[in-house]
Amino acid sequence: MLRLVLILQFVFQSNCWSSSIFLVKKSSFGLASVKSAEIDILGGVSEFELWFRKLENASCQSAISHAAFGGLRGLSCERAVGSGNNVVMTIPKTIILSSSYSNENWDTELATKLWEQFEKGAGSFLSGYCSLLSRGEKIQLDSVPPSAAPNSLRHWTKDQLDELARSVKGEQLIMLKEKQEKKWRQKYNSISSTNNISWEQFEWCMEVVHSRAFRGDFGLSSMRTIASAAAPLIAAFLGWLYIQGSADYSDSVLVGLAALASSPLLINAVSPDEGEVVLLPLIDSANHLEEADSKIEYDPIKGVFSLSVGPSCLVDSEKNEGKSQLFISYGAKSDSELLLNYGFLPGVASVDDDDKQRDLLTKEFLIRYS
Repeated sequence: MLRLVLILQFVFQSNCWSSSIFLVKKSSFGLASVKSAEIDILGGVSEFELWFRKLENASCQSAISHAAFGGLRGLSCERAVGSGNNVVMTIPKTIILSSSYSNENWDTELATKLWEQFEKGAGSFLSGYCSLLSRGEKIQLDSVPPSAAPNSLRHWTKDQLDELARSVKGEQLIMLKEKQEKKWRQKYNSISSTNNISWEQFEWCMEVVHSRAFRGDFGLSSMRTIASAAAPLIAAFLGWLYIQGSADYSDSVLVGLAALASSPLLINAVSPDEGEVVLLPLIDSANHLEEADSKIEYDPIKGVFSLSVGPSCLVDSEKNEGKSQLFISYGAKSDSELLLNYGFLPGVASVDDDDKQRDLLTKEFLIRYS
C-alpha cells in the first residue's frame, strides 16, 4: 500500500498545472487617418465602468481607475494598493474571448469573435468592453473603430519608415512588418467568404488581439485539464479497490495504475498543450513594465481570472498628480516586437502628437541599434 501511495503522490505533484502568464498583450489602434490627439483618450470609459459594475463575479478595488498619461490611456491607483502581492481585480470567465494557441489561426478566431460582438451592439455580452475599445464611438457595420495602437509600425508613413531603415535592425523590422501584413491578408482571404467583416475591420481586430491578448496555461474547458485531474484520481480509486480485494497484490498491477495516473504527462510530452490566448477586459487596460511583479491566474472553481500586483507595479506619475500608474508585465518583449505590435519603447515618453511620438521612437531606436 505504501508503494502505491508513493507512486501516486509523485504523479499528483507532476500533474499540477499552473496558470502563469507567458506572453502577448496591449497598447492603442484606430483608423490610420485619425490622429491620437483627435481621439478622446478616455472615451468609452464611463460606459465600460457602468457595464463592469453590473457583471456577476467581477470586482476591482475602488482605488483603481482609468486615466490619461500623456498620449496613453492606462490605469491609475493609490500607492497603498501595491504594498504586497494583492489581488486587485477579478474578471469572470463569462466575458472572456479565448482561443487555443495550438490552433495556428488563434488570432483569426479571436478577431472574428470580437467583431461578432461589435455587430451585436448593445445586445452584446461585451457591450461595455466594445465601448472601451472603440473609445466610445458608435460603430456602424461599415465603419472601423479608432486605433488601439496608433503608433504601431503599420501606421507609420513611408518617410518615417525610411528614417527607421537607417539601421540594419530597422530594415529587418520593416521586413517583419511587411511579412506580418502579408500573413494577415492571407488569413483574411481564408475567412472573408464566410464572415461579414471587411479587410479594414479585420485588420483592426487583429491589431487589438496582438496588442491586448494574453497567452497562458489556463486550462479553460480543456479536456487535457480534466484528464490531468481525473486520471490520478481514477488510478488511486482502482488501486484502493484492488488492494482491498487482494492481500497478495502484484507490483505489475500497481505499475499499470501508475501508468494510468501519469498518462496526461505522456500525452503532453508527445503533443504539448500550448495553452490559450484570452482577451481580459480591464486587466488589458494596464500598460507594460517588464519588471512589474504582476501575476494573472485563473481559478477554475470560481470561474474568474485574477490580477495580483506587487510594489514594483506602481510608478509615480508626473502627468497624473497624486496618483501612481498601475503597470503589469506582458513578459519579455524585444524592442522590435514592441514597435511592431504596440507602438512604444521602454523609456520613451508618451506625447499627444503621433508624428512627434514616432520621431522620438525612431531616434531612440537608432541610438540603441545603429
